[in-house]
Amino acid sequence: MPDNTTVSVHDMQACLGSLLFLWADIERELREQVAKHCGMVPRPAHGIAACLRSWRNSLPHINDIEHFRGQLADSLIQQLHPALKMRNGLCHGLTGYSSGSERSAQLLWRLNGEDGRVSYEELQTSFSWLARIPKAFSILSMPSVVGKFDRCVDTAENRQWWQTEFGLSFSG
Repeated sequence: MPDNTTVSVHDMQACLGSLLFLWADIERELREQVAKHCGMVPRPAHGIAACLRSWRNSLPHINDIEHFRGQLADSLIQQLHPALKMRNGLCHGLTGYSSGSERSAQLLWRLNGEDGRVSYEELQTSFSWLARIPKAFSILSMPSVVGKFDRCVDTAENRQWWQTEFGLSFSG
């Protein structure tokens, strides 16, 4: 959209629909990885937050490679939390929208006594990152194989790749 274009109700609806489709992909991949590691999605893991915990707990913790994989998984989960909070607010507490320019048009929610809002521009910006998250779950869920290239090996190149590709940051 050109600058200063007014965002219509249809634009906001399309934006919300895009967010729902992206989260459906994220949740589908996450559940597939949990089922692959655990044989099935454990009953308590049916909510997305519980499913994230089950996925994280299913990753191995046995050596330096797996330690870096754990750091990456923790960073991914931490960075997903604000997007998850927004998704929950919009899916379970949507109260309306305000129209205006791309920067001022917003979706509004109230959930658990808290008000929230996200601008059209912020949503558009988040879509590219959210669309890559299923790939991150898949990569982090693959077991390490000796002698095979592995993005979960702690190297400067891989740290840069995870930062560039998924915006992940980590300590150590």
